[in-house]
Amino acid sequence: MKHFDVAVVGRGIAGLCLARELLQTTQKSIALIGPEQAMPGSGTIVAQGVSAVRGLVLAKDSLFAAKLAGHHHLRTWLPKISGESGLDVPFHDGGIGEMATSLSEFQVGMDRAYHRRFLGVFGPIAGHFSGSGLKAFGVLHREDFWFDPQEALRALELVLRLGSSRLVGLSRQVLSVSLQGTEGVRLTLDEGEIITAGQVVLAAGANTPNLLQNNSEFLAAGWRKIEGETFFASKVEAEVPEFMASDAASKGLSRPVASFVRGAFSLSQKQNGDLIAGSTTQRNAAGTSKNPLEAMAYEISMMVGKQAEFDLQWKPRWGVRLRTKDRAPICGVVPRSGNRLWLFSAFYKNGLQLAPLLARNLAQAMATNEESSIPYDLSPSRFGR
Repeated sequence: MKHFDVAVVGRGIAGLCLARELLQTTQKSIALIGPEQAMPGSGTIVAQGVSAVRGLVLAKDSLFAAKLAGHHHLRTWLPKISGESGLDVPFHDGGIGEMATSLSEFQVGMDRAYHRRFLGVFGPIAGHFSGSGLKAFGVLHREDFWFDPQEALRALELVLRLGSSRLVGLSRQVLSVSLQGTEGVRLTLDEGEIITAGQVVLAAGANTPNLLQNNSEFLAAGWRKIEGETFFASKVEAEVPEFMASDAASKGLSRPVASFVRGAFSLSQKQNGDLIAGSTTQRNAAGTSKNPLEAMAYEISMMVGKQAEFDLQWKPRWGVRLRTKDRAPICGVVPRSGNRLWLFSAFYKNGLQLAPLLARNLAQAMATNEESSIPYDLSPSRFGR
């Protein structure tokens, strides 16, 4: 029976980010468990890399402050994983304006960036994300932040393969997880294989509740599975709108990378011209859902031109994301597990901007058995309040 210091269950962006941080900050042996190819219906295959935070924003609670810090972290994190893997992960950071450390500085920035016009204000209570090193009062967003999540996942997988012999990838499915006395954790895999670990992190997305079915206190988490559908269209040849072309030229891009967000829907164009449109909107009682292609018709025509819009061939992908009743992710140790069972899941729409930053804080907490670097509002113990 194989034994590891840590077993990370899940190979989405949360699990991959955490495995990378554990490799870089600890000497632990690590098992990364999960199919190398995303399972049909998983949240990873519909991830778009679009931030839905727009306009003039103030951090008003731990989650929102964490999202702002997550935006800031992505600007350095994406080039890092690009360098470590040798793969170029494309991203567009035109949506990140500037950080502000005081209300007066924030108001000056607002006037300068928006000429007294803005898209919305969330606040006005100051907040910060503990452990991030950033005590930002707010951030200015002119557009949306975007990066290619599939390329980011490819880069992370390559980094882990090149990283260390201390990490073993197991392309298997975990069927059950159980605590063993006061020591390790037992994991039963498909085909009857069993391994043990000193600590286990559940980063299994929508499958997490199934692995916690014997832990009744997490009924209070109000688990909910949210369906979403993403549509992909291959490269199109079209005249680039002037405002996008000038933005691309300023960044040295051969073709612009841009995104739009309208309510629950988002639309992105990759550097090679491919389009991605999607949402995480739950289906109604009749079994129908809003079609993002119809909702984003104007934005699609802005990107490719009205004539080219009719020539697009869209291919759908469906997926499920896990959400808690308070819509915040879960990051931290399961109460009364003796620091052996940890959760890193339920990111819903926030995973792409939060997972890279929170993975660093979670790795630190696991190494020291001290959760002070993680906001209590994200901790599993919040459901026992």
